[in-house]
Amino acid sequence: MVKPVFSNAEFIVRPFKKSDAKDCEQIFQTNIAKNYSSLTMEQKLAMKSVNFAKNFIEFSKRKNDRVLVLEKNGKVVGYVHFGKENQNVRVKRFQSSQEIKGWGITLIKVILPIIERYRINWRCKTISGEMGAHLERHIPALKKLGFEVQSKTEKKVGETKIEFIPVKWKAPKKIRPK
Repeated sequence: MVKPVFSNAEFIVRPFKKSDAKDCEQIFQTNIAKNYSSLTMEQKLAMKSVNFAKNFIEFSKRKNDRVLVLEKNGKVVGYVHFGKENQNVRVKRFQSSQEIKGWGITLIKVILPIIERYRINWRCKTISGEMGAHLERHIPALKKLGFEVQSKTEKKVGETKIEFIPVKWKAPKKIRPK
């Protein structure tokens, strides 16, 4: 049995197991079909190509990366992939299934505190990531949490350009490592 990183009445957050790979891929495939309507078919295919089951297995083996899954009633309903890059914890992927209502609340109340613990343990100064430009409606909530939201930027995924919005959270000086 894998020891949970976090547990409450609704979720268990635990380290990724190889057997979770297909579930993670399926969550992404479902979300891209339902929630990424602003992307072209070429952009969707590019995004899918970096979120295959085999990729999750590879991510979980990287020394400075972590893949955690959210489990509800014994079923994988979400995942987060993040890693240490210099003095930064970079959130690379966060997805939740349609079963989780209010993924933003889940991010704020469950995932962000876990990543914050890793930031402190890894002695990093910031947490950063990128969100798809189609998620712009979540910017006010991120700003309330203290995230700096930057201007949209294009990034290549494979050979395809996709718009993202970079975000960064800086630890208050009193808890920032030297």
